[in-house]
Amino acid sequence: FNPGENPVGQQVRVDGIYFTVIGVARKTSQASIGGDTDETVVLPFTTMQQAFNQGNIIHFMAATAKPGVKVRVIQDKIVQTLKEIHQISPDDKDAVFNMNIEEQFTMFSNLGIGIAMLIWIVGMGTLFAGAVGVSNIMLVTVRERTKEIGIRRALGATPSNIIGQILSESVVLTLLAGIGGIVLGVGLLSGVGIALSQGDQFFKDPQISFAVGILALAVLAIIGTFAGFIPAQRAMMIKPIEAIGEE
Repeated sequence: FNPGENPVGQQVRVDGIYFTVIGVARKTSQASIGGDTDETVVLPFTTMQQAFNQGNIIHFMAATAKPGVKVRVIQDKIVQTLKEIHQISPDDKDAVFNMNIEEQFTMFSNLGIGIAMLIWIVGMGTLFAGAVGVSNIMLVTVRERTKEIGIRRALGATPSNIIGQILSESVVLTLLAGIGGIVLGVGLLSGVGIALSQGDQFFKDPQISFAVGILALAVLAIIGTFAGFIPAQRAMMIKPIEAIGEE
């Protein structure tokens, strides 16, 4: 059917047999079992038996557990019952293929937690390295501006004025680098989103939320403050007479 076309009431052909469409199921997830849900036709079981001469053959069966009931318990009972019905040895573990979706989701959840922890570790290491870099830059800046700081001290600038100047410069430097990183990250995610949108991928439209961006800037401001603390202390210890005499 064409995009936007209503298929209800029209006919589709499945293996040479025509069926009338009575409804369209809403796609609830990117993940699916047994094929793409956009290309799946759902038929009543009795209709399937008559139209395709399937008899009582069931290729796939799904079951859900009630709230509070463990899926593993239901899974074991279903497998045991099927083995008894078809006279299969209880010790034959490969006769009835079964899959626990709960375990699959748990595995993916643990994988996501592991990736998140790795990202946090790498991010904290990067922030620490950046803080050390900003601190070194500010130390060099304080050393190069020793005479300027000494003159300001001689003209009446208080230690708090000097500390405020160094800290503000450190914070501004850190925020500018952080904003540049966020802009680069947003651009990179946009490119990845465009690439993933070309196919039916599980991960689509990756993006950075506004709240995460604001939180990142707040963390960068705190890091910039701590990074400028040692250079600010060094600047405060500069004596006006010695600073003016240096060249």
